[in-house]
Amino acid sequence: MIDYRNASRRWLAGMLMTACVAFSAYAQDSAPSVSQMNEEQIHQLSYNDLLQLSLEDLLTVANRFGMSADEILEYFLNKDIVAASKKSEKTMEAPMSSTVISKEQIEHSGATNIPEALRLAPGVIVREKTPGNYDVHLRGYDNVPSNNIMTYSENQLTLLMIDNRPVYSHTFGGTFWEMLPVEVSDVERIEIVRGPSSALYGPNAVTGAINIITKRATDKKVAVNFDNALGNNNSHLANIATSFGVGNKLLARVSGNYQWNGRFNNDFYTFYDSQYHTQEFLETTLDPEDITKRTVLKENASAREPNVRRAGEKYGANVALTYPASDKINFTLMAGAQKSAVLTSMLGNRWAPLSTRESQTQYIDLHADIHGFQAQINYNTGVNEYEKLVHGFKCDIDVINASLEYDYTIHNLTLRPGVSFQKANYNDMPYVNVDLHDGYMNADCEMSTKAASLRADYTAFGKWRLIGALRWDQYNIPDVNHFTYQFMTSFKINDNHLLRASYSRANRGPFITDTYSNYTWYKIPNVFHIYYMGNKNLKLPVMDMMEVGYRVKPVKYIQADFELYRTEMNDFSWFTDDSLQYTGKTFPDPAMLAWINYHNFDLKVIQSGFSANIQVAINKNLTMDLHGSIQQTELKDFFPVTTFAMIQQLQADAMVSPYKKAAYTIDPSTFVDQSHEATPSFYGGASINYVLRDKWNLNTSIYHYGKQTFAMNRESTVIDAKTLVNLKVSYNFAKQNKVFINIRNLLGDDSNEFAFADKIGTKFFAGVQLQF
Repeated sequence: MIDYRNASRRWLAGMLMTACVAFSAYAQDSAPSVSQMNEEQIHQLSYNDLLQLSLEDLLTVANRFGMSADEILEYFLNKDIVAASKKSEKTMEAPMSSTVISKEQIEHSGATNIPEALRLAPGVIVREKTPGNYDVHLRGYDNVPSNNIMTYSENQLTLLMIDNRPVYSHTFGGTFWEMLPVEVSDVERIEIVRGPSSALYGPNAVTGAINIITKRATDKKVAVNFDNALGNNNSHLANIATSFGVGNKLLARVSGNYQWNGRFNNDFYTFYDSQYHTQEFLETTLDPEDITKRTVLKENASAREPNVRRAGEKYGANVALTYPASDKINFTLMAGAQKSAVLTSMLGNRWAPLSTRESQTQYIDLHADIHGFQAQINYNTGVNEYEKLVHGFKCDIDVINASLEYDYTIHNLTLRPGVSFQKANYNDMPYVNVDLHDGYMNADCEMSTKAASLRADYTAFGKWRLIGALRWDQYNIPDVNHFTYQFMTSFKINDNHLLRASYSRANRGPFITDTYSNYTWYKIPNVFHIYYMGNKNLKLPVMDMMEVGYRVKPVKYIQADFELYRTEMNDFSWFTDDSLQYTGKTFPDPAMLAWINYHNFDLKVIQSGFSANIQVAINKNLTMDLHGSIQQTELKDFFPVTTFAMIQQLQADAMVSPYKKAAYTIDPSTFVDQSHEATPSFYGGASINYVLRDKWNLNTSIYHYGKQTFAMNRESTVIDAKTLVNLKVSYNFAKQNKVFINIRNLLGDDSNEFAFADKIGTKFFAGVQLQF
């Protein structure tokens, strides 16, 4: 049967490509040569543009910059970064463990989305759940605590920002990557800071922070960028953007993106027999958890994913307006929207661990830089349905962030005081029956944070740099004050050697579910009810880190970065069984009740690790990158009993004393110390980029992670070590207009990368990239 929707998409894409090729051929005829460019146009040249220049043109650019041809390549190798200390500086001088991924690196690598691009940076663990849907961790801490619900396999400890706008989810914590309105074609660069950074960026920057800096219009000239790629499994990637000037000073960029990713599976893993089964099987098989042996409802099984061949689908649109009123006054207004659906891991532990998550959100974000004052206010709103298979997980979201900072410099000292406010509202009442408590919160819940911060940066003798950052946060729930800090120092031995060290503390913020859960699961209606309850007095998890690092440029075109770190984290929360009672009641009242709550416990996680990153720019045609991390994670005072085993014990205790509530008491004597196997002990990657005859670009990248063991409530699973080899070959047929072939997972290892999720096979894409 013909898929008319996909066929129409391909016809439209073909027509657009034809029109764009014709228009770009005309546009390229009138494009100025390097010798005709003014100073502003030369400054807008990217590293990729430089690599495409002939030696004669490269020397022309170098002379205009006042550099040699070799020096200009080194200039673009040592990229600018702001995230490491909230101050623009070269990566060679950044005081923290930090990495910049440029738009050129992303394009050359063939990364099809932002999470995949993060594999280019050291210290980042990236695993694909279903095609195009990722799990991303900085330095690990995944699946902590183990033996619990699937939520704790997600990364709840890394803060993601887009142009300094937090996009962290306050419901269950972490990042839902498909909900980003931007795609790789919108990215100017990605700045990554590894290690606790709450003193700089606020709660949830515990293992680090990722800031996606998006592209802006840079001049009044009308420019259009378009790329389109078709792949196997009916996968389709398309992006389009235009930038232009309005009036004397206003600059605008408008972009849109679309993705459709197909699965390699047409079945789903079940805990019923630890096998994969078709949708039809799920629609007819008896639920093993249901003692009444009722058949699973067909509409519930279909809600898991209406199209079993779809891994995910998303649309995004963005607009950025820049108004440079003067040298010291600048305004930027950004707005956008996204709509997405993705097949991903559930948040709980039901008998089939995959379900569809849908969302539709919009945002607006205003930046103002006025005489040293930097103000930002943004608003995000929309609807999220976290699990379509389960009623009660749909809610409206409204999040406001506002901040004001000021840079004051006197001699060698820079002070940066700031204040900020954040409020997040999640409301499930429009979608549930509040009287029956069939929503997860059954309320309009609010999380708010008021904060004040101070950062000081002092340089002594032109070589020794001292940085301190302090931050005070006050939360509405729990009603506590948290102080976080960061102390960094670096010593510049000379232009080619830098020593650095840091000590920092960061805390995770509260979640809606941890705090406000008020859900009744009618596991067996009128027979067995389970109450899920939040805790408004939870301690917030806190991490402390000590780190030392060394950066070196042994020769002009090689830059290496080495870091050694140790972290300790405690005050984890855990979703645990509290008590169970046989009521002695008969139909229609339930005969059995159970209570499950969020609690803190005494687990301490200690991690030691080492990372290395080596970048090489041999000449204008050949660049290489190599990075790897070795680390060990230990659990101290770990409670090894699963939630499933706890409820079995409660049932046994309740049978001894019927009608009396049986409470579960955690015995500290059962605590154990053990290695944490869910974070791989080694992970890293490499890439080589080669330009041939100024027309061909060949890029090979490798990403590897070691074996991991995920321990969930129901069962454990081993994720085998995997090496991914990718290849992208592109050909410039007219200036920056290209055709390309992009192969992901060239070796064909189709093993799953995430617990109980899909196989991830080889992806083939062929496409075109046009600029005019």
